[in-house]
This record gives sequence, C-alpha cells and structure tokens, in this order.
Amino acid sequence: MISEPFSRVGAPIPVAVGVHFGAAIVALAFLFAAMFAYVSIRFARTLGNGRRAVTLVVAAQCLVGVILVASPLLLSSDVYSYVLYGRMWGILGMNPYHPQIVNPHGDALTHTCLNFVANPPFADPYGPLWTLLAGAIARAEAHASLSVALLSQRLIALGSAVALTLGLLRLSFAWSPVRSIRRVALIATHPLLLYESAVGGHNDTIMMALAVWAFALCDEFPMLAAVLFALAVSVKIVALAVAPFLVIKLVRGNWKTAIPASAIAVLIIASLYVPFLEARSPIAALPAPRSDIGFSAVGLLYLIAWTWVPLGSAALSHVLTTAFLVSGVAVVVASIATYAVRRGRAPIWTAIAATLWSLPAVFTWYVPWLFPAIADKSRWSIYAWWLGLFMFLQYAFVTPDHRPTLMLIGIAIIIVLAPVLLARRVPLVDA
Repeated sequence: MISEPFSRVGAPIPVAVGVHFGAAIVALAFLFAAMFAYVSIRFARTLGNGRRAVTLVVAAQCLVGVILVASPLLLSSDVYSYVLYGRMWGILGMNPYHPQIVNPHGDALTHTCLNFVANPPFADPYGPLWTLLAGAIARAEAHASLSVALLSQRLIALGSAVALTLGLLRLSFAWSPVRSIRRVALIATHPLLLYESAVGGHNDTIMMALAVWAFALCDEFPMLAAVLFALAVSVKIVALAVAPFLVIKLVRGNWKTAIPASAIAVLIIASLYVPFLEARSPIAALPAPRSDIGFSAVGLLYLIAWTWVPLGSAALSHVLTTAFLVSGVAVVVASIATYAVRRGRAPIWTAIAATLWSLPAVFTWYVPWLFPAIADKSRWSIYAWWLGLFMFLQYAFVTPDHRPTLMLIGIAIIIVLAPVLLARRVPLVDA
C-alpha cells in the first residue's frame, strides 16, 4: 500500500504520508520508540565516568545509527528536498533560493525528487552553508543513484549526531562531572535523535553539533567558537535564537575578544550568502514565515477554537500565530535578560523552548533542539527527554490518510501535557 506508488516514480525509499495504514505505522513507531527509550535509560544507568563509558556511549550510538541507516521507510520527505536543492545548485546551476520552474534536463534524480514537491519548489529554507554542501555532494555524486544520494544524507546526519554527542560530553563535564556521561548517553541513544538523523537524515543535527561545540570551546578558543556558531547559523537560521547567550558568555570571558569574534561571525554568514546573490532580486536571508498551521501549541488552540468557535479560519490562524510569535519573542528576550544578570543555564533552555512552541508548526526533528538540556541537571532535562519520546505521535498529523479532528486534538494534548506532568514525577537517571 506504500511502496507501489513510490516505486512507480523511481523513489528507492517510500515516504509514508497520507497512507491507508498510517495510524498503524504511527502506533508501531511510538511503540518501538518507547521500548528503545526504556533500553536507553537502562543502558545509561550502567555507565560510570571513565573513558570506557565514553567509548560505550559513542559505540552504542554508532551501532544503532548504522542499523537505522538501512531503514526502508521514511515518515518525512525532507531528505528528497535536500537532494533536490543540491542538484539544483550543484548540477543544474540554478539558485534554489529563487522559486522557479525546474527543468531536470535529463537528470533522473532531479526528476524523481520533483515528485515530492511542487514545481516550482519552495524557496530553499536552509542556510547557505547547507546549500553549498548539498551542491558539493551533488557534484561528487553526479552519476550516482538516488539511493546513494539518500544514504549520503543519512550518514552525514548520523555523523553530526556523533559530533553532537562528543560536544555535549565536553560541555557536561564542565557543568557537572558527576554522572555527566549518563545524561549525555540519554541524548546519544534517544530514539528521536537516532531516528531523525540516521533515518530522516535531517540537517538539524549539523546545526546543533556546530552550535554545541561553539559553546563548548568559547572559553578557551573564542574566535573558533565564533566561526563554529556562524557556520551553525549558516545551516539553519534558527540557531540565532541562542546567539545572544553565546555573546554574553564571550563578554564574560573577555569583552575585548567578544567584539572581533562577533564581527567575524557576521562576516562569515554574510560571505556565505554571496554566491547566491543575483542582480535581478535579492534572496531572503530569513525563510518566509509559515502561513499554515500544523502540530504545535498554536495548532492545538486552533483546532479547539476552529471546532467550537464561529470564527473564520484565516482570521483565527492570523490571530493565534501572531499572539504566539509575540509571546515567544517576549520569553526569549526575558530569558536573555535573566542570563545577562544571573549565571545559570535554565534561561537558555527556556529560550529554546519558547522558540519551539511559538512556531505555528512543530515537526519532530525540531524537538532535538532542546536535547542539550538533557545533559543538564534540571527539570528541563527530564521534560526534554519525555517530549522527544511523545513527539513520535506527531506523525499522526501527516502519516494517516484519515485524521479526525478530535483524534488530533487528543494527540496534541498528550504531546503538550504528558512531558510536563512526567517531568515533575519521573526521574531518568540518578543524576
């Protein structure tokens, strides 16, 4: 029921979106994720604090990740979009930041990828570093199969997840050496991080790895930290949400270094956009805001209000989206102010959570943005871990072909409230 249409268009890995047995797929995905999450906790609780424990964490992440790379099913088609943008820039010489009709010119991979998006496709929503990297990969794989192209994306995302783990190990040792490896193990072997990197191939792990290493190195190597963070922003612009925290951290170390470091970061970001500048029209440095509402706190209120309140859907969407955006910005600003006057990492996690929940659509691969909090000793760590598990249920919004409104409201309530309640009562490891 899933593979036949995709094999017809030449897709080597089918994408389960709007399929007949979608509810069963989501239920099985959540069941397997819950089982693996239990194993992850048991594994983390066996670890000590020595070098052997670090080796075990990285080895476990790599082993499970390599197995998942061979997954024959996708729940998101984003990895096909990555290949398409790379082919547009690297093979066809087209600027993916400009919406335009794509003529494959005999390129079979581009032709197949266009089956997953509109033509013209959406303007590239990612940063210039990612687009340049995708273009370089496309050129290197100019004559390879689509299976090889998809495998490359998965391996890059998995490698970035391993780099993220190593960066978090360095950070967590500085935060609290006691049982820090256990907490990082909960991130490295979290089913959502493993799935969205090794299977989904999402580039969020690249952004996260670069940003985490920037924070890990900023005290000793502020210039290098600035370069790494600029690269993170150049993968996904959302990394800017934590930029003020890095600047404050740099200023605390040496404000004379913070100024040139910040200038270098801005220069790098701007220079990476240069290849995509065209005289006919400037590209948008920021991706266009979404006009549609998916799963999110905004979406939950929208579904409830749209069901029971006699208000036009367009007007309701605009009011709720604007209200959450303004509220999210206010929380981020307040968190920055708090961090500036008081040491502690809780404001960083608050700002990331506010950014996440103020979006009109929260996809599963966004939630790992908050995963570094798991390496910290706070309520945020437990909340982020449980949220990652329950986010597998978010696929119920896209995978089944039949999605009753009341079912979506119930699932959204579970995803939003269950992690909050469990964070107050259920410990993960003895940390």
